[in-house]
Amino acid sequence: MRSTPSESVDDIFRVHQLNVLKWLLLTMGVLLVPFDANHFIQGRYLLGVVLATTVVLFLVSAASIHFRQKTLIPHAIFFLPIAGTLWLAISTQGVSGVFWAYPCVLLTCYTLPRLQANVVAGILSLMATLQAYVQLSPEIALRVGATLVLTIVFANIFLGMISRLASRMGELATTDPLTGAYNRRQLESCIQRPVELKKRYGTPMSALLIDVDHFKKINDRFGHPMGDKVLKDMAARLRASIRAIDLLFRIGGEEFLVLLPESGLGGARRVAEKLRSAIAAQPIGDQQVTSSIGAGELEAGEESRDLLKRCDDALYQAKAGGRNRVCVSDGSPPAFSDPPWRTSWIIRTVHG
Repeated sequence: MRSTPSESVDDIFRVHQLNVLKWLLLTMGVLLVPFDANHFIQGRYLLGVVLATTVVLFLVSAASIHFRQKTLIPHAIFFLPIAGTLWLAISTQGVSGVFWAYPCVLLTCYTLPRLQANVVAGILSLMATLQAYVQLSPEIALRVGATLVLTIVFANIFLGMISRLASRMGELATTDPLTGAYNRRQLESCIQRPVELKKRYGTPMSALLIDVDHFKKINDRFGHPMGDKVLKDMAARLRASIRAIDLLFRIGGEEFLVLLPESGLGGARRVAEKLRSAIAAQPIGDQQVTSSIGAGELEAGEESRDLLKRCDDALYQAKAGGRNRVCVSDGSPPAFSDPPWRTSWIIRTVHG
């Protein structure tokens, strides 16, 4: 696919990631309060002040995510007190301070973009290893460095798996697995933006409704594998013949829809003829395949359902007029009655 739908699984994953980060920051902030109080009781005032600053940053960031869905504090400022706390903790507490390096590295990996996370986590790990070398022993420092590197590696593996799964989930949720075109579920979200642009700025938008002629006969005569091949090849030809900003959907068994942003009725007619010719130009296997296409432009004051209904009317006229042709809806009523099952079907396609 060459275009991105208005709503993606990445957006959903980001909301989930922020929610997890919120609870992680809140938990760490609350858990660190008694440790911070103990530092003041034991007279470790500098460490207590730095740790208190870190706790406040954790809690403020958690509140910011909860109320504003974003972190209020820049990452560069956020990790400075963390690094300072870790440095002082290892300096004053030795091995006990080293333990805090691991959640700090994990927090870094989960908070920052991948490249920044690895850089910051590497700096924290190097700092902790050097402090362990100076304050403890070379043997402990070696083990601290090695285990922190493994922590970073495992975090990257885990986050990489999540990223690939999210990407795959996005494909499954938004595309038709057979043809690779967007599915009906994505149509409503993708069509709303050009509709709003038409209402606000008068930006034109057209649509093409495309149907494979005599598809049932192809399935009945040659079997469903041949039918699947026809649909896949047809989708490939359609995709190769439209612009990068145009969107291709499979909305029914053998029906496709092409949204043409910033395109008027004349442009829609030319594209429709181009697509019809591309489909009929060469046989698929040994089967000659043709298509019927209904085209229409979004009129002022219309909603998406009005446009798609008129495209459906035009498609029905193309099929009734002999197939392998393009019919264009100019906004006037059709010359004959449209079957009620088609009217209700096309509205359900967009509005559930």
